[in-house]
Amino acid sequence: MKYLPNIEKSAFRRFEYVGYAEGRVYRVRKHGCGGWEAWLQNPQPIDGYGTPTDDGYLRAATLAKISEMLAAEGE
Repeated sequence: MKYLPNIEKSAFRRFEYVGYAEGRVYRVRKHGCGGWEAWLQNPQPIDGYGTPTDDGYLRAATLAKISEMLAAEGE
């Protein structure tokens, strides 16, 4: 696997990866249609009140693109 700074293989789930962005943890896996999807493991309110400020779901054609999207989340 190509080195991706914010994605690593899951130690607990086969065929899944773990992604990190802005202090949050994403589950990453291959989608049935051939792409990749990432979603927040445990969405928590980011603003301290109400609901999360975003839906925490990402979808892309490659794992490298998911990594780029997670990096952009942190900016």
